[in-house]
Amino acid sequence: MKDVHGFAVNLRLWNTGKHVDIALATDFDDQIAARIKGVPGADFTKLQSELKSKLDGKRAAKRKEFEDFYASKKDAAEKQLSAVKSQIDQQTAALDAKKKELTDRLEKEKKAAIDKTLRNILK
Repeated sequence: MKDVHGFAVNLRLWNTGKHVDIALATDFDDQIAARIKGVPGADFTKLQSELKSKLDGKRAAKRKEFEDFYASKKDAAEKQLSAVKSQIDQQTAALDAKKKELTDRLEKEKKAAIDKTLRNILK
């Protein structure tokens, strides 16, 4: 707390007719009140910054923990998704091969039926 090095004084004198009234006013009380208010304010600001610093540290640690957890879960999900995609690709390839086989067989049987029909007609 800073010292008070001076204060302002106002002195008023006035004549009321019977006697003289005097009024004295200073800003000493205001200066002391301002200093007293300043001390808890400074302590509060210091505590607030310390608390914010601790909170930021804990938040950063928890964020790092969450990011690591998220990355590991994401990797596991991507691996599982890749395995499922691979199975789907294999099954799709097997279906395509079976479709081609059946189409070729159908074409062969169609050609044989047409040939047979033509032979029966030409006889």
